Amino acid sequence: MNVNGGTLSGKLTLGDAKEINIYDGTVELLSSGSDGVTVNIYGGTVNKIEKMTGGTVNIHGGTIGAIEPSTNGTLNIYGGTVPDSLPDGITVNYTVKEITLSKDSMELFIGGSETLTATTSPEIPDGYRKITWQSSNDKVATVDENGKVTAVAPGTAEITASADEKSAKCKVEVKLPPSKIDLTVKNGDTETREFTYGDTITIEGKISADSNAAANTLAQNQAALFLGDTKLVEAVTVESDGSFTFTYDTGEKGIPVGNQTLTVKYGGSDSMTEGSADTSITLNKKQSPPRWTVTVQSARLMTEPKKPQCP
Repeated sequence: MNVNGGTLSGKLTLGDAKEINIYDGTVELLSSGSDGVTVNIYGGTVNKIEKMTGGTVNIHGGTIGAIEPSTNGTLNIYGGTVPDSLPDGITVNYTVKEITLSKDSMELFIGGSETLTATTSPEIPDGYRKITWQSSNDKVATVDENGKVTAVAPGTAEITASADEKSAKCKVEVKLPPSKIDLTVKNGDTETREFTYGDTITIEGKISADSNAAANTLAQNQAALFLGDTKLVEAVTVESDGSFTFTYDTGEKGIPVGNQTLTVKYGGSDSMTEGSADTSITLNKKQSPPRWTVTVQSARLMTEPKKPQCP
């Protein structure tokens, strides 16, 4: 029996036929029969297959919308589309012709992760798919049974997804995340960027990983304070939480009066790249104390001359 087109709105039964071939058209309900009966689907749509008590359904193309709960029978998938949920009572066999991944390359920062999606041809329901995942270098990137890739250390690894004898690969490059430096400038306990010659500048900093996934820890590393190419403060060790503090006495005359740009340079670590951050300040002249001028005028004592006496 062959179905080459049209729409069968009722139930299609095989009768005495032992084989039915569906090439096109729409079948509302198909009776797959019992042992010894074979249904071949090459195209078209079968909205529902009645409870299988035996027999074999081979799908090469087209679509099966649903299969009723069954007690026996075999479904061989060579192509086409089958329901995501299949009854437990049947045996499902398939041959993967091709497998592809959602990406063939990706970049991750240390600690970051992304999940790859594998697609097979023919499409196989998740409960029946047997895809294995493998990383070529677990020290760089790992992958779990669901295709989730996690970056471990800088380098390159290849993730392979396999089904039957088919496979697909994705190249993963793991990088150090870029560093992010936040700065706070103070004069004493007051946050300001305005200073007078002789004041002490305090710069508090915080270094973190500026990425889609922050690094787990910060290694011991160094940061220093510069004015242009001139180092104002020797390198300090950044704390394990990424914090550091610089102090600079403007009385050392390393910073000219006026508007200036100070730069914090960070040497990088095992968990992030090197980086730098600028902050602007204004250094004003020190005001001289007021000068008092005292003018002293001399005074002359004027006396009247004595009158001559008469003899």
